[in-house]
Amino acid sequence: MRLNKYNHGDYFGLHKDAQYAPSGDERSLLSLLIYLNDNYEKGETKFYFPKQSSKSDVKGLTIAEEIETYGGLENGFECITLKPKKGFAVLFTHNLLHEATPPEILDPLAQTERLVLRTDVLVKRKEKPLGFAICPEEKEDYLACLNFFREAQQNELESYNDSDMAVDKTMKTAELYERSLSIRYCYPRLLESKLKQSIVNKVEEKSLIHQLPSELWLHIFKHLHEQDIQHLIFAFPQFQMLKILWDAQEIKAFIVGPARPKFIPTIQTQYGSQTLFRFSNSDFFYQHIDGCCRVAAVYAFFLLGHGKDSTTYIVRYDQNTQEVCEVHMERVLADAFYNRNCYGSLYRVEQKEKERRQPKVDFDHSVDRTYLTNRHQLQFIGQDLLSCIHL
Repeated sequence: MRLNKYNHGDYFGLHKDAQYAPSGDERSLLSLLIYLNDNYEKGETKFYFPKQSSKSDVKGLTIAEEIETYGGLENGFECITLKPKKGFAVLFTHNLLHEATPPEILDPLAQTERLVLRTDVLVKRKEKPLGFAICPEEKEDYLACLNFFREAQQNELESYNDSDMAVDKTMKTAELYERSLSIRYCYPRLLESKLKQSIVNKVEEKSLIHQLPSELWLHIFKHLHEQDIQHLIFAFPQFQMLKILWDAQEIKAFIVGPARPKFIPTIQTQYGSQTLFRFSNSDFFYQHIDGCCRVAAVYAFFLLGHGKDSTTYIVRYDQNTQEVCEVHMERVLADAFYNRNCYGSLYRVEQKEKERRQPKVDFDHSVDRTYLTNRHQLQFIGQDLLSCIHL
């Protein structure tokens, strides 16, 4: 929420409001203006509505370029003027072109200002949080938007060091920010139109899962990689229930599996960072020495900094889906023994609440934001651990 003050002659030129998006699951949808006073002349808010659709794509254009594609401000737009009245409010979308004209203060001794309260209406996804997951249809525009934004930031930094170029840099910076915002204004409408071209017809989706019996699909799942199964569910959500059933069967088979006690060793002694493991069956160990050594290496690495009373545990982070889920240590050791690739990335996180584990919350509070930016191109997940150390 912001308080805008306009003195005599102050104005806000043609612009569009920027979206507030702290994550991929929350963003502002509408702008709200509340007029706090009206004891001045003029100072109206003007809104500009296109008279017809643009002849070309306006994505990535500056405001001046967009106005030109509509045929100019006077010919291509219908202007609606709103005179401020104390206590009145106006609600509109961010991408609506508008401006605030300068107020005229008749009595300079009164020290009157045009006061406007500016805030946003936020929407938040709750059913299936995605974080900053970027789908393939959106990635090209996302990178272009990010590049414009980064270049604008770089220009701002350079303008501080070179006063002679400050004016040119400021104009260039404003254009880059406008291009970046222009791309954002096209979503999610543009994303919906793109997805319609790539999503399989619902009739075909329903027929696919019924082409084979459930028992046969479960048998097929056993020969697929976990990540392949996950991709199948994203393309065909009706397989979700089969995936849950398959997970339950896999966990049950793992618990009662005859080989499980043989490849998971017991801890005989521990001293500092050194651990002595003991495998229960020597014949099994020598027959599968490579797999058992992999298990010992992964197990020893896990035990570093993990005491008996430690509240750390393992989670899997999937960059493609932004999913964070807990992974039991035994499952990780089984993957190491069978030399199976696991999708996503494994992290050891600290349990924030004593009563329960919350993988997504614990992950955000345990990982370094700078590392995730470099490793996964994520900007808003994790903590600034380096600054905490300095403090």
